[in-house]
Amino acid sequence: MGRQGARPDAPALLAGARLLAGLFLVVALTSRQASSLAAALFVMAALEGLTLLHWSLARQGPPGNDGLAEPLSGSIYRLTVSAAFLANGWLPAWMLIVIFARDLVVPYLRAAVRQRSQDLTAGLGDRLAAVAHAVAQLGVVAMAFEDWGPGLGPQGPLAFTLLVVAVAFSAWSLVEHFARSAQMLKS
Repeated sequence: MGRQGARPDAPALLAGARLLAGLFLVVALTSRQASSLAAALFVMAALEGLTLLHWSLARQGPPGNDGLAEPLSGSIYRLTVSAAFLANGWLPAWMLIVIFARDLVVPYLRAAVRQRSQDLTAGLGDRLAAVAHAVAQLGVVAMAFEDWGPGLGPQGPLAFTLLVVAVAFSAWSLVEHFARSAQMLKS
């Protein structure tokens, strides 16, 4: 946020939207009702659109730090949706552990690097993980909303594959952060 009386900036608005949406999505997704799943799809797609807009605006402006709110809200959003998926039986527990580990460790790595007056910014792995999670989450919810046939439900092989790809990118992001932070802390 900035000075007192200043309008909230894009990262702060995105963070707030993600936090509110995460609470709504837990309820909507676990209800498994068609109207709730349709609303969840709409909210999730709108948030992904806001995220793309944020990325686009961030690339046009001067390099900066979104602070803690934007990445933290992304982690909380990802974890709330993943927890709802786990509750529905759409996500195995081991996948949630990998997602949680990445989202728990990366802020500590960033803090360690920041103590050396450097910034551990989002890397390619972060961007690809965000896209993979968006595609997987939207895909799984769409499969739950509409019966696409045998093997194409939220517990079918296509949904599982989408989730495995998203989790693999989360793991890559974690490894990338470890490697970059080790290099920065060594210098």
